[in-house]
Amino acid sequence: MAIFHGGDLELDRHGSGCQFTLEGWQKGIRSFVLRQSGRTELADDDWGSIGAWAWGLSRALDYLETDAAVDARRVVVFGHSRTGKTALWAGAQDERFALVISNNSGQGGAALARRRYGETVAASYALSGMWYCRNYAAFGNRETALPVDAHLLIALMAPRPVYVASAELDRWSDPVGEFLAARHAEPVYALLGCPGLGVAALPEVNRPVGHTIGYHLRSSDHEITVYDWQRYVDFADRHLRPRRVLYNFDGDSCLSTKAGSKGPVPVGTDDVRKLIDEVAYPASRVGTILVCVNAQVMYYLFNFFTSREEGPNAYEPPFDVLRDLGAPPSSASAK
Repeated sequence: MAIFHGGDLELDRHGSGCQFTLEGWQKGIRSFVLRQSGRTELADDDWGSIGAWAWGLSRALDYLETDAAVDARRVVVFGHSRTGKTALWAGAQDERFALVISNNSGQGGAALARRRYGETVAASYALSGMWYCRNYAAFGNRETALPVDAHLLIALMAPRPVYVASAELDRWSDPVGEFLAARHAEPVYALLGCPGLGVAALPEVNRPVGHTIGYHLRSSDHEITVYDWQRYVDFADRHLRPRRVLYNFDGDSCLSTKAGSKGPVPVGTDDVRKLIDEVAYPASRVGTILVCVNAQVMYYLFNFFTSREEGPNAYEPPFDVLRDLGAPPSSASAK
């Protein structure tokens, strides 16, 4: 795990222990960049400290790409609260981040600002001072005039995996608004051929949901817990760790299985499609699925090629099923 401290680039008065004033940015990276261009004052549409921290995360990734011990193709960017906002912005701008996680980020992050619940634009701007560009303050108490909202920010990660997490008691961060933003980012993922969240209603507490977009509503308040870390590691493993998956059906005919004393039960198109979709959806990193039915092994490589046992008792796979799944009507021998 690589830890990046945004205060090394620009101090933050909120929870940092630093004595911060609205002029504090003049000691940070934004002031340095301005001076390089011959300016001394920020324009109303210039970047805020969240933009500066996100820029810093990309510079950290620049370094990680030079470290032989790091697989820079599988770097996850994560943040909590205001750094959750930062993680989303870093992931939106830098597609090298393979997966993005936002924990309890609220408005300005994963929560829909137009709901005007908890951390409103006016409240967030007053609290932060310089998290956002100065123009953003104009939308305080008039969020409905915003031309964009959090669902579009989340959609900018597509087709990469993104995880949004809320806490049941963290009303300031608006769990419902965070869930709705994740849900309404789905059309962009669908456009790119990726399954999104997969549910329409806010899930129960401590019941994670989602596919390429992940979400959970955790019990407790505004914090990072062991439960959160477990979900994030599971999500990263699911999407970034290459895997092979084996399904074994115990039966005496191709694509059939025994159910107690009832004898062979046919396994049809929907059954095979379901087991494939569970693990081999786009971006799942599953390279091969082995479906074993008695003596037969069928290899599914996203193109659904199949192989079978040869011999006097050899039998053909049910190509009618495989054709329905998009498989070519051909087979190859497997020992």
